[in-house]
Amino acid sequence: MNSWSLLGNTSAEYKKFIGVTDLMTVSGFLIETNALKQGVLMKLAQLSCL
Repeated sequence: MNSWSLLGNTSAEYKKFIGVTDLMTVSGFLIETNALKQGVLMKLAQLSCL
């Protein structure tokens, strides 16, 4: 096992990890944005009912 293949392997694992982390961040952001939108819509619905 030479150091170059080890380095390449680590790099691939790192990229995979970063990809998964980015995906989680993006989906978390989308969920928060969606919740925010729903909250605003509910507020508007309450105001329009008054």
